[in-house]
Amino acid sequence: MPDTWLLRSSSAVINLLTRLAPAWRREDWRREWLGELHFRASRLAAHGRLTPAAQVRLFLRCASAWFHVLWLWNHEWSLDLLTQDIRYGARMLRRRPTLSLIAVTTLALGIGATTALFSGVHAVLLKPLPYPDPERLVRIYTLDMRPGQGDVGNLSVPDAADFERRNRSFDAFGAFNYGGYFTLTGTGEPERLPRLLVTSGYFRALGAQLTLGRLFTPDEDRPSPPSVVVISHGFWQRRFSGDPSVIGKAITLSGGPATIVGVLASGFVHPDPKIERAPDVFALLDPDPEVSGRGGRYVRGIGRMKANVTREVAEADLRSIAAALEKDYPKSNTGQSSVVQPLRETITGDVQKPLILLQAATLGILLIVCANLANLLLGAGTGRINELEIRAALGATRVRIIRQLLTESLLLAIAGGALGTLIAWGGTAWLSNAASRTLLARQAIAIDPMVLAFAAALSIGAGVVFGLTPALLIARTAHDSTARSSRRSTEGPGGVRLRSLLIVGEVAISVAVLVGALLLLRSFQQLTAVNPGFHPEQIVSFQLAIQLDKHPEGTEAAFYENLYGRLRTLPGVQSVGGINILPLSGSYSCDGLQIVGRPVAEGQGPCAEARSVSADYFTTMGIPLIKGRGFALADDERAARTIVINDALARKFFPGEEPLGQRILYSSRGQNDAREIVGVVGDVHHFALDRQPVPEFYVPQPQPPSYHAMTIVMRVDGDAAALLPAVRAEVRAAEPDAPVYNVRTMSGLVADSIADARFRTRLLSLFAALALVLAIVGTYGVISIAVARRMREMGVRVALGATASDVTRLVVSQGIRPVLAGTLLGLAIGLVAARAFVTLLFNVRPADPLTFAAVAVTILTAGLVASWLPARRAGRVDPAIALRAE
Repeated sequence: MPDTWLLRSSSAVINLLTRLAPAWRREDWRREWLGELHFRASRLAAHGRLTPAAQVRLFLRCASAWFHVLWLWNHEWSLDLLTQDIRYGARMLRRRPTLSLIAVTTLALGIGATTALFSGVHAVLLKPLPYPDPERLVRIYTLDMRPGQGDVGNLSVPDAADFERRNRSFDAFGAFNYGGYFTLTGTGEPERLPRLLVTSGYFRALGAQLTLGRLFTPDEDRPSPPSVVVISHGFWQRRFSGDPSVIGKAITLSGGPATIVGVLASGFVHPDPKIERAPDVFALLDPDPEVSGRGGRYVRGIGRMKANVTREVAEADLRSIAAALEKDYPKSNTGQSSVVQPLRETITGDVQKPLILLQAATLGILLIVCANLANLLLGAGTGRINELEIRAALGATRVRIIRQLLTESLLLAIAGGALGTLIAWGGTAWLSNAASRTLLARQAIAIDPMVLAFAAALSIGAGVVFGLTPALLIARTAHDSTARSSRRSTEGPGGVRLRSLLIVGEVAISVAVLVGALLLLRSFQQLTAVNPGFHPEQIVSFQLAIQLDKHPEGTEAAFYENLYGRLRTLPGVQSVGGINILPLSGSYSCDGLQIVGRPVAEGQGPCAEARSVSADYFTTMGIPLIKGRGFALADDERAARTIVINDALARKFFPGEEPLGQRILYSSRGQNDAREIVGVVGDVHHFALDRQPVPEFYVPQPQPPSYHAMTIVMRVDGDAAALLPAVRAEVRAAEPDAPVYNVRTMSGLVADSIADARFRTRLLSLFAALALVLAIVGTYGVISIAVARRMREMGVRVALGATASDVTRLVVSQGIRPVLAGTLLGLAIGLVAARAFVTLLFNVRPADPLTFAAVAVTILTAGLVASWLPARRAGRVDPAIALRAE
């Protein structure tokens, strides 16, 4: 590699150290050591190359040399001298137990909170993905380049096959699709197994390892692939007790036979921690005949780039292929390009900003702690001036005194770091529980060696931050002959300015954290006030899937209607309904439709989300009927085709006109029926509460398309959990091989949908409250110390005629100035940070005036209180006592 910044900077450091070497004692061996180091660096510079290993070694040697300069300048290094400093520092800390306890406790809180959150940041954002060479893994998306579009979406099966065949940038290219569930029968209790449909390139791209058997082969990537499956290690252990003879065994999945050909290694995970259950079964991707054309984009692409290929090169390669496909298939691929995104970004994109925001808040709290401790050490240094003057008179240099004081600060920091690590150990468990239902909770959050190294570095860094400046000021005062003769204090002009700057800094940090917390709190309040479109109270839901071999297509509705009737007879059940996709559970795709009488070009018509529901679904869920009617039992397979639309679809496609009676042509599963709109219902949030409802339409469950898997909802009186055994019994009576799964209450589903927002709001609010308390305590402490040192001045003022209110006003005005400056600075920082994290806000502007005004009033009020308490004490001073004390 060419001459690097490290080589240049290291050579400069070595040259400087060589010139400084004569100032050291025992300079001969130091000169020799530095000279040899300088000679090696010069040779490396002459050759113009430096290997990474050599860079690291050179950097460590230079760091060691700088340690000698800063720590042992003009002193003889020895282990005895260091031990002496530590012992003396420990004795001094024992003599001041109150100061030591306060310092260690506050440090432990700051370091513990920062380390605990870093364990989550490390697990999610920093720890390498569990795949070989994870930096070469990318996700591939389709980019719609047509005017007014710009959407990023999935691939079609034929396009994915062309990308795999034609690319020159990937060692492996695969596709996958979330295929729902398999129902395992024939081997004990029926079980619902999450599945993933993949091509053979999926496992090759991820570098999957096996415990037994084999993976899929490229020859098996074809329409109607063989019925072979690969199972996860956990499923193999749970269901088959780790039996090695499972390879080649036939099992029944959703009524069809399948042969197990492989068992994945225990460390393999699907690269999408957002899904609630990891896949147990991996099957070959069989193109859906209804949407397998190039316009049916429902699979995800994943690839492993070649070793010397960058993301930009790979993206350019795929875009050239997309351009060729656009020429070959203009009907489906016009304006379709490709986007390549690193796999880590696709996994952590939603949580990266929240975690960075929370980590910044904890670091801010630690800085406030350091500012308070710096003020505390400055105050404590006043009582040690006599001791330090004596040491200076006996020959102790300023550097020697600084080193001693810094050693004491580092001892406090190490003790605080050790206690903080214990707090972080317990904090990780609390963090996992508090982050329930979020991506953070699905990671292995732990105090591993990397986190321990972070805590150690944080402790030492904090010790230097809060200890170095007070040590410099105190050492200078101890060596200042003017200070020794005139005052026993570290409170010179430099100390006053330092205290004011520390107050400004900690107030600014607390204001910025408060702004973020209040913005998130207001955003969360707006989010919880959103009407989901239904009444979730007293509704319990569960999913059910029946076997195709027992219930051929067209007969599912009769089975479900019989089951609905059974469930209605249970005590406490008010009504029962069913839907293929539950609200707040996402969707599959936007289905194309055509409004009769409005001809459009093929593929250019409107689209909407399709739902299949039972007759009583709207009543059970409490979805309001705006106009027309809902479905009835008479809307069966023999009746005229009907459809109910939501209000969003009516507003978008029928503005200013009556939608009832209009006919919509909806093509599904080979049928192209014109359906009459018979009703309009309220909008329901099917994706998330912070996303606007999209156009949706509902078809009656007995009419095509029909579904074998449905979600059943029941509105009940009393405890839903007590009703579940009876529900399972009715399901087993109707269909013994149909497992009941994903049992949940709708209230719980609504709460889970905002779990991320709730977690970050609660955590940042906790940090903001802690920052506010620390800032108030720090301000109060600084002003109290200043008042105590100015008692003689206050006595003189009172003796000359100043009233108590005059003295109080003087102290408050001087104390509130840095608070005001810190507030203004913090508001500016908060405004910049809020704009950077605007995507985390819902219905709240980053520059929300109410939020900023509330924070400013809160901080200034707290600053006034913190200033007034010491000021009142100053106003009551007895001048005779104050002057006599001096």
